[in-house]
Amino acid sequence: MEKDLYSNRSVSACIKAAYSLFVLNARTILRKTWLPVLAYALILTGVVIINIPDKSIHDWGMRYPWVTTTAMTVVHVLSFVCSSWLVAKIVSLLNGLSVRRLFLRSVVLNVFVYLYTLLTTSLVSGYLQTLVMKLLALLKVSPESTAVAFVLTVAIILLLITICMVPIDYASTKYVIDPKTQLLQVVGQDFAVGMRHWGFWFLVRLIAIIIMLLIAMLVMIPFFVLLFAQVFNQLGMLGGDPDGTPSYFFSLFLAVSVLTFFVMGYELVWNLLVGYFAYGSVYTQEEEKKKHLKALQDNETTENTVY
Repeated sequence: MEKDLYSNRSVSACIKAAYSLFVLNARTILRKTWLPVLAYALILTGVVIINIPDKSIHDWGMRYPWVTTTAMTVVHVLSFVCSSWLVAKIVSLLNGLSVRRLFLRSVVLNVFVYLYTLLTTSLVSGYLQTLVMKLLALLKVSPESTAVAFVLTVAIILLLITICMVPIDYASTKYVIDPKTQLLQVVGQDFAVGMRHWGFWFLVRLIAIIIMLLIAMLVMIPFFVLLFAQVFNQLGMLGGDPDGTPSYFFSLFLAVSVLTFFVMGYELVWNLLVGYFAYGSVYTQEEEKKKHLKALQDNETTENTVY
């Protein structure tokens, strides 16, 4: 796909560039990515099915609990694999690298970021909560004030996690797109770059998410109508009521679910393109900054030599 990555774009320009690239290459994107998007849609449909009330699944699960647990684990792992496959397909179209290589990088990155996030979240939340509770006990604060302090502590923890996830998102995007990037740079050098451009990256992602939510609200209306009907009907059946839906209803629900998630999959494709152009903008800004600093250093060297 034709693209101009390394350009200093504004937030709106990144959104527009991603839209233009998606529209101009829609046929190519669909032809190259329909299989991973379809697999992703099927897996997400499976995730929905196993997480909503269903009398037949409930009865079967009660008879075979270990099989049910294994099946749920496999479905969630497959959703992880399919999302990595989709990312690899799109990035392959952008930088020309092999899908296999990009898939492995995407899987490694996702596992690394998941473990890193889990570890840091556990450490931060555990440390702050313990510190606050010990401090409150030392000061002999009332139970009411302790409850308020606990809520504030949780809010601060969530805020810190959100702040840190923005540069992690930037570093992760760079790792997948740029094959020269090392894994440890995600929480090192590239994390620092992401922090310097925190406001820009946050605005790009925020606007993209708002656009995606607005589209999702329209696209997912039929799915939610059928989902609520399925849930309430199954809850009634679990309570002893007869099945109140026609025989074809469950098949219709599955078809609409797969179709909906298939369409939503291309929202994720567009969001990846937004991150692609945002990364190019950050990279360009960093290179321009380096050139500017080098020019200043050269001028100072020249002046010192003359005088």
